[in-house]
Amino acid sequence: MAATDTLPPNAPIWLGPVCDILLSVCILCWSVAYALIVSRGWHHKSYGMPLLAVAMNVSWECVYAVYVTKGMWLEQFCCAIWLVLDFGIIYTAVRNGPREWKTSSPFVGRHIGPILALLTMIGFAGQLSFATWFLSRPGVGHGDKAGKRWRGMEGYDVIELGFWTGGTVQLVLSASSLAMLLARGHSGAAGYDIW
Repeated sequence: MAATDTLPPNAPIWLGPVCDILLSVCILCWSVAYALIVSRGWHHKSYGMPLLAVAMNVSWECVYAVYVTKGMWLEQFCCAIWLVLDFGIIYTAVRNGPREWKTSSPFVGRHIGPILALLTMIGFAGQLSFATWFLSRPGVGHGDKAGKRWRGMEGYDVIELGFWTGGTVQLVLSASSLAMLLARGHSGAAGYDIW
């Protein structure tokens, strides 16, 4: 549930505050995970988030911070915090990535910054295109949109939009993190405390 959604009449009164608390806990947990990725990357001279996942994550957070969550203070605040923390993740990837890629793909290691920038631009274009289409008219998506609001208009479900877009990013992050672990043979700047 988004902070701007209206509860249906048959929903219990406690549901709204509980959803807000759970959203706040989610923001806190992801923020701690990002901070741990940066800290471990700095300490271990490695990076903890795969390049494609970093690019998709940054592009998702940019689109949500600037476009989707405009007027939704809690959601916009969390995206802004995550974007700030992303700079640390990007820094550790660009600084320590060449060492990680030295034997498996020196080309990637030498060009990690431009590759990450290109992937982020492509991800941004894809995220913005999908979000613009999804929010182009009321009722897009699946199910009843009663009580779902976006920028004061009824019938726009940003939670479902987040499910499809954020879920895709999470799927890529999970799969590529496992692939990175197998390819490296060590966890680098990742660990159980982050996972």
